[in-house]
Amino acid sequence: MPMNDVYVKAGKLGKDKTAMENEIQTIHRFMTCLDLHCEGGGRCIPDEMRAGGGVRCQCPLGRQGLFCEQEIIVRYPKFMGTGYMAFPVLRGAYRDMSISIEFKPDTHNGLLLYSGDFPHPMSDFFSLALVDGFIEFRFDCGTGMAKIRTTNKIELGQWNTAEVKRSDWYGWLKLNDGAQERGRSKGLFSRITFREDLYLGGYKNTSTLGSKTGMQWGFVGCVRHLEINGKAYDMRQGAFVGDAIHGMDVEYLGLGQSALSYLDGEVVLKPTEPTGLILYNGYTADRTGDFISLALSNGFVDFRFDLGTGPAVIRSREPISMNEWHVIKFRRTGRNGELTVDSQAPVGGLSKGGYTQLTLTLDLFVGGHRNFDEVAKKAQIRTAFRGCIQKVVINERPLKLMEEALSGVNIDNCEHPCKGQPCLNGGKCIPVKDYYQCSCPVGFENSNCEDTAHPMTSMLEPDVRDPITVPMFQGTSSLQYKDNKHIHARIGGTNFDLQMKIKTRSPDGLLFWVSEERMYPSSDFTSLGLQHGYAVFSFNLGDGTVNIVNDNIKVDDGRWHNLRAQRSVILDILSGMKPLRSQNVKMGL
Repeated sequence: MPMNDVYVKAGKLGKDKTAMENEIQTIHRFMTCLDLHCEGGGRCIPDEMRAGGGVRCQCPLGRQGLFCEQEIIVRYPKFMGTGYMAFPVLRGAYRDMSISIEFKPDTHNGLLLYSGDFPHPMSDFFSLALVDGFIEFRFDCGTGMAKIRTTNKIELGQWNTAEVKRSDWYGWLKLNDGAQERGRSKGLFSRITFREDLYLGGYKNTSTLGSKTGMQWGFVGCVRHLEINGKAYDMRQGAFVGDAIHGMDVEYLGLGQSALSYLDGEVVLKPTEPTGLILYNGYTADRTGDFISLALSNGFVDFRFDLGTGPAVIRSREPISMNEWHVIKFRRTGRNGELTVDSQAPVGGLSKGGYTQLTLTLDLFVGGHRNFDEVAKKAQIRTAFRGCIQKVVINERPLKLMEEALSGVNIDNCEHPCKGQPCLNGGKCIPVKDYYQCSCPVGFENSNCEDTAHPMTSMLEPDVRDPITVPMFQGTSSLQYKDNKHIHARIGGTNFDLQMKIKTRSPDGLLFWVSEERMYPSSDFTSLGLQHGYAVFSFNLGDGTVNIVNDNIKVDDGRWHNLRAQRSVILDILSGMKPLRSQNVKMGL
């Protein structure tokens, strides 16, 4: 059941909200809007997503919940098929337009973007929609529509990138690493008049646009990047905060379909109480359906997940100690789960029934829950975690616990050396249980970045220190060159020639990387690195990633080696070997 859907039984409801929520759990018949109170500017509307009719609250941007009672700040919106976000009218896009949007769809159909002159079948407009799994770009300058469709399909539950361009009558469309498609509008007119707002994820009444956009349903899924004509849109609302001006039925990102078939996680924590919820993500707010939870229960670590036909319950072999740091690792593949705590032996378990996929639509909660009446009954936990959570990693992605938090209550700093900001000169403090490491900027070194780095010391005159001429890297260090026109001119052209001289005993590591400052799955890049002791040259120029491996000679022997990489797909190790041309090229990785 979607979070914003309200279902009520026959009979008049009282004013007590708790009583109303109890009534919601049994679905038989539906009441009218006279009996439903939506808060915070929400409005009662017919429920188009459910057979048999009914009513529900449609929440304005900045509100969510059954009754729109919860205030939220939306950074990465999640659409349920009935909502939208609106942005100010497009300016300067009447003739030329460039769009980049990154989205994670849950269904094959839905309206992503729309704007136009006014809502009339013959008016100017443009739209971007998912149609039967393909991306379709339509625009009409007033004398005939252009319809451009990709030949490759979207990937459900994965982040996809669509790039759209239009100039006068002509349009271009590209999805992920697929081919660029093009088309032309009809007639003589070549400009689009924009008087309506820009709509993301749907429209005020999406079904009325079906004849124009080819889609009468809203988008279901998440959006994390939208850029039009060089402007990156901020999904938050407010004159001093973001670009959105209003919206309906907008929620947040949880794990979603990133955990559909597989989930791998790690948590580093120091508990002060033996019972409490560490991590939770669910499917519905009515305490039923799919969920995943990690909790402490009387000192034991409890890992549970339910795919819809009964939970797997996996418990650590031994209880963990309080006020000490612990590392918890958990994973799930299909119905199989595994839990490892510190140095204890792994414990496995199996969920019930035949289902193998985990569907999660709500937010991800760490350390507790805003309302334990929304936590699945089978999770069997109603207490928040007490203690410190230092690290959470989901599917190899570390969560930035504070920067990425959508909301939080009763959170304070744990006592830790990083709290006192021990890293000097702009160094970054990285907690490691009760200790820390400083990541020092260029030019500083030692445990707290307190000393100026001068590694080149004269053997004849120990007090004489020279500038760094041959930098030494420790696996956590790097040199970054920004805003250098000469460097950018050399690496951004059609020809590329890189030569490096290295000495290492490490079989893996990145030697060189250049890309856009903000990377997306289809972004251009060039890199040179080591993998299993062999040199690897990789690049993407817009048509997919190419990896070239020289597997004739290893370079992790502690000797000096000269490496040369050229954009003409040549990787040459200058050690008496002939240049390799397109050897072991793997496309599209």
